[in-house]
Amino acid sequence: MPAPRLPAPDEWPSWALVDRDLLSTAQDERPYLETAAALVTEFGELTALLARTQESAEGAPVRQGRNEAVQYGLTTRIVKLTRRLAAETYEGRGELQLLIDREIFTSTAALAYLLRGRSDRFDAFVRDSLHADRDVWQHLNNNRDLRAGDNLPQETRMRRRLERSFGLAGVDPAEFGLDEESGWPDLRGQVEAIGEPDAYRMHQLGADEVHGVWNELVTHHLRTDDDDLVWLGPKLGWSPAVVQPLTAVAIQGSRVMAAYARHLGYEVAEAFRDKYLDLAGRAALTDRMHEEYLERVDINLEMGNLGIVDDD
Repeated sequence: MPAPRLPAPDEWPSWALVDRDLLSTAQDERPYLETAAALVTEFGELTALLARTQESAEGAPVRQGRNEAVQYGLTTRIVKLTRRLAAETYEGRGELQLLIDREIFTSTAALAYLLRGRSDRFDAFVRDSLHADRDVWQHLNNNRDLRAGDNLPQETRMRRRLERSFGLAGVDPAEFGLDEESGWPDLRGQVEAIGEPDAYRMHQLGADEVHGVWNELVTHHLRTDDDDLVWLGPKLGWSPAVVQPLTAVAIQGSRVMAAYARHLGYEVAEAFRDKYLDLAGRAALTDRMHEEYLERVDINLEMGNLGIVDDD
């Protein structure tokens, strides 16, 4: 096994500073949003460096087995999504934040579930992932049979892509039944299996953004009057960016990546583990102080509604 490609001293991302004095006296969301965005950016760039440890010292990729490739691919996907999450935050697009947060959570949950199990979990992951491909494969076969063995050019291209996907996964589509259970649990089952059932509920609102259900429509896409009693029409502008998806990714993602670093061996763990755990701690502090800020805002609103004025 070749030595991992560890970052040079000048390659590590800058630490995101959590200024307690600034946050404790904040009068609006901006300081929290800026701090959380810096934390999630640090997480994404740290994880990009972690993914690169599987390259050779010259930067060339190292041949991977299928199971290692699944972990490597999930990690790379998380990096790309995290960079997009930071970008949408700076653009002020709250609904896209929640959608991307949900996708990051899905990938980190899958990675955590795989890290805590045996190789049969990777088999289940791959077979579940290829179920739609197997359905398309059968559809192509049926079409070919109807034409007495002839394939259309676009079907030939599609079949070639599917053959590559099945081959890399080590799956024979002819032995993969359409009604066969993959053994891969749903997202709730994954997080329960790794001992994080509350995490599923924390990210459930992100599922609304993915599927466009009622709560997402009334929150982000429809306007009402001040009393929420009369529909006023479509809300075409973006909702403001929010803090919680950013701190959630930095906290939970860092914990999973610290575990992945340990999985990659002693040298990688020594280089990355403490950095991830420190980042998770700073994100948790930011999240806690933000909740205290929201409580202060709620109390002030209640006092204002009751006509109470502070003598000071």
